[in-house]
Amino acid sequence: MTPRPEAKFQKELRRSLEVAEEIPVGDIYVIPVKLDDCEVPESLKKYHWCQSRDSNGYNHLDYHWRTCFLTIRKEKMAESRW
Repeated sequence: MTPRPEAKFQKELRRSLEVAEEIPVGDIYVIPVKLDDCEVPESLKKYHWCQSRDSNGYNHLDYHWRTCFLTIRKEKMAESRW
């Protein structure tokens, strides 16, 4: 019997949220994207999320990805100096 796609999603979401709890405050690990007009699950309400249908949704997501990438890059450069 093949698991339903919803069950796989729920498992992946639970695992992501478990890992997110271990990430230092201020670091980006989870960026929920709301694809449809729906209720945000309780487990994701504490995170900052973006609306994909909003005219600024993509820009908002792009900004956070770039911020995350630049932070990681700076940390790697600082480590390599020592």
